[in-house]
Amino acid sequence: MTTTDATITDATCGSPNGSITGITYQNASAPLTLLWQDANDVGHGYGADLTHAYGGTYRLALKDGGTCDTIFSPWYTIYDNGVITYDTTKLVYTPATCDLSNGAVTGITVTGATTFTWMNGNGDVAGTTLDISGLGPGPYELSLSDVYGCQLSIIPPFTIRQLPMPAFDYSRLQIYSDTCNSGVGAIKDLVMADTTLTYSWDWYSPANPNDLVGNGAGFIDNVHAGSYVARVTDKYNCTVKSNSLTVPDVDLSPPLPQITGAITARNTPATLTITIPQTGEYLLLDGPSYGATILDSSATGILQTPDIPQDETLYVGFMRGDCSSPMVPVNIKVFDSVRVFVPNAFTPNGDGNNDTWRITIQGLTHKIRISVYDRWGAMVFSSNDPGMAWDGTAGGHPLSGTFVYMIGGVDYFNKPFFLKGTLMIIR
Repeated sequence: MTTTDATITDATCGSPNGSITGITYQNASAPLTLLWQDANDVGHGYGADLTHAYGGTYRLALKDGGTCDTIFSPWYTIYDNGVITYDTTKLVYTPATCDLSNGAVTGITVTGATTFTWMNGNGDVAGTTLDISGLGPGPYELSLSDVYGCQLSIIPPFTIRQLPMPAFDYSRLQIYSDTCNSGVGAIKDLVMADTTLTYSWDWYSPANPNDLVGNGAGFIDNVHAGSYVARVTDKYNCTVKSNSLTVPDVDLSPPLPQITGAITARNTPATLTITIPQTGEYLLLDGPSYGATILDSSATGILQTPDIPQDETLYVGFMRGDCSSPMVPVNIKVFDSVRVFVPNAFTPNGDGNNDTWRITIQGLTHKIRISVYDRWGAMVFSSNDPGMAWDGTAGGHPLSGTFVYMIGGVDYFNKPFFLKGTLMIIR
């Protein structure tokens, strides 16, 4: 067997197109047996030339009709050039979003290929790189080729999904009116159709799109009457705008200020306190209209007068937004000294007339103590409240007869005072 002229042609593209030729033999007697074997002793051909062979290792076995043993050629290797392989275990699909062609296919691993061709569902070339982006929704097929002309298509095709744009659900929308343009309006329960996603919210007025008025998810509150738009962005940075939503304004007459008059020393200020103040602004004016001079204002319901030189009437109004209540007159009395007036009898018989004993103080006191004693010197009543009203009982028992009262304290001018006298309880 002569192997000096042996010629090896490699296989390509994983096909059986390799060969080993040029081996000759001499002095062989018939009958001849020629067998090409691979590394596993599997036969692949019965001639001196091996053709249509896959890549692998082969040798030729020759046995003639004589008594000589089988002879073998050396081992020859046919290489398989142009084998293309791919791995999709790390494949990543990026869907198309925001009604744009921004889908992608990445993560495919390929060996052996030098050319990549992506075709869309219409048969048009969509890209020529292994990782591809800028894809619209639909199917895509990847074809691979190499320098040997080997080709491979990955089947089944890759499909890019189109995610829908964010959408609003207006079915639960609630709009709350502003009142008196005071900024108490609200929009609530505007939701997104897909509640499984996370969104960022901005609210603005169409007249001033760059002037944000809130970022509540589905709501804004404490807004003035007007039109508002919600701008919502999802995790893919897709942005949608809601319909223009209008908060109406309702004019309601605010409640009258609940306030009583005051007493103050001459040429000193008085403090006026609103009972159960409401949200808004209270104004103290020197006349019965809102065009009068404003002497003080307060959101808490506590107003301070200027120095009061004489008895006079001031006015208190309440404003909420651009609505206002009617004016309420407030009478302020002044005093130069403190005087205490004490009744010397009363009739607690339940007829609705003179049923309680109470003192009257002209002016103000810093401290006062009122006590009543019976004829034996036992105290039957006491109080530190100048506005007290005694019903003529002690320990729940009705009293009658003559008693002694003692009233002492410190007046507004820090002068002590003391009064003592008799009191009759007539039943």
